Amino acid sequence: MSQFITQYEAAFTAAVEHVRAELQTIRGNRAHPTLVEDLKVKAYGSEMRLQEVASITIPEPRMIVVQPWDKTLLKDVERGLQEASLNLGITNDGTVLRLTLPALTAESRQALLKVLHQKLEAGRVQIRQLREKVREQIIKAERDKEISEDDRFKAQEDLEEFVKGYIEQVNTVGQRKEEEILTV
Repeated sequence: MSQFITQYEAAFTAAVEHVRAELQTIRGNRAHPTLVEDLKVKAYGSEMRLQEVASITIPEPRMIVVQPWDKTLLKDVERGLQEASLNLGITNDGTVLRLTLPALTAESRQALLKVLHQKLEAGRVQIRQLREKVREQIIKAERDKEISEDDRFKAQEDLEEFVKGYIEQVNTVGQRKEEEILTV
């Protein structure tokens, strides 16, 4: 692997991790804490993330239980969840909030798949942009006589193989999420 690829390796890995994190926010057929943990709720006079003011648990495949650490925040947390328009059934029993995920319909599955494919393409674009940065550095190095023409071709081949591996990682993550969405 060439020196050009090595200096951008962390950025390529970060791009794939960003795609993974983005895909966790897409609802599948099962409840997952990432669906709600980053929602903003008003607490103590400012906006805070839900995970900073409450514990989030998954007792059943289609239920999320949110228990604020401070019981006085229960109404604020409930209001924040309602304003988020997540299409979840919210039940307040006075101490915890139970969020019920409705079953996915064919239309909602298709809408989720559309969002999934948009996020995957955004990740692939980010990887391609990194590839272009590396390619420009390789060409500049040849122009500045730091490497030979043969070294440039070899570095570009290595770069293509390297990028293919990261694109494949994004595709694999996307396939897993697509299966999760389509599983009835």
